[in-house]
Amino acid sequence: MNIPCEVLAAHLGGQAVLLELNAKRYYRLNEAAAVVFKALEKGEGRDGAVRRLLAQFEVDETDAARAVDALLVELAARGLVRPEARRSERTTTRRPVFGPTAQR
Repeated sequence: MNIPCEVLAAHLGGQAVLLELNAKRYYRLNEAAAVVFKALEKGEGRDGAVRRLLAQFEVDETDAARAVDALLVELAARGLVRPEARRSERTTTRRPVFGPTAQR
């Protein structure tokens, strides 16, 4: 998951506040969600977020993974994260708009 450049985050006392600049909306994340978002900021992705939850909270891996997945869906629905582009989507090849023309 990638964080769009329109999303700013401030981490405060274990929680986080997100500002989505386009919509001019603020979001407050609780401690667990802030841990997940910090992992995303560090480029650790979903698996890194799960590892951070396991390290900081008394939770089993299944519950941590389920919580991270649910949060990522919610963040994506609000435009606060985006799925990482697949390799084929990152490198685009230019194709001609019009094919060869027959001459008369």
